[in-house]
Amino acid sequence: PVFTWLSKYRWGMLKKDVIGGLTVGLVLIFESFAHAGLARVPLIHGPYSGLIPPLAYFLFGTCMHGSMGTGALVALLSGEAVSDIEDEAERGRVAALISVMVGAVLLLMGLLHLGFLVRFLSRVVLSGFITGSAAVIALSQKENITGGKVPTLQTLASFDWGCLWDRHRGMTVATSIMMLA
Repeated sequence: PVFTWLSKYRWGMLKKDVIGGLTVGLVLIFESFAHAGLARVPLIHGPYSGLIPPLAYFLFGTCMHGSMGTGALVALLSGEAVSDIEDEAERGRVAALISVMVGAVLLLMGLLHLGFLVRFLSRVVLSGFITGSAAVIALSQKENITGGKVPTLQTLASFDWGCLWDRHRGMTVATSIMMLA
């Protein structure tokens, strides 16, 4: 915990650490709002899930360089798990229950010293998981990025591609004529 490394702390770094902590904290506030939106729970849950764990880790954690915070993939998966619930407050309660259950499983895994299982995951598998996670997160935000509905595979399949080909051919002819003039 903090008392084991606090005596070794270089107090000349305090100003830089405070500036770094404030910067990360301010970013974390807005990031936690975004993750609460991904999880489809009331936005007030975001700062609670983003600010309380680092404080708890500061008191009970074993490494002064530990990083705690919310995660977009976990928020997205939680949001998918509670997406069928109509009431926003109920969604928040169910998402909190899911997070407590996941925390209990992680605590049990820690008590049983099952961290060695991670060594069986190859770098290729981890890289694929991270890349796939980034793609899922980006694609889940396509309406927010574009500001409207984005075509799905069903709408693309039903699109009249012949019409598009005619437009393309017409633009090509018009461009060619303008280049000759």
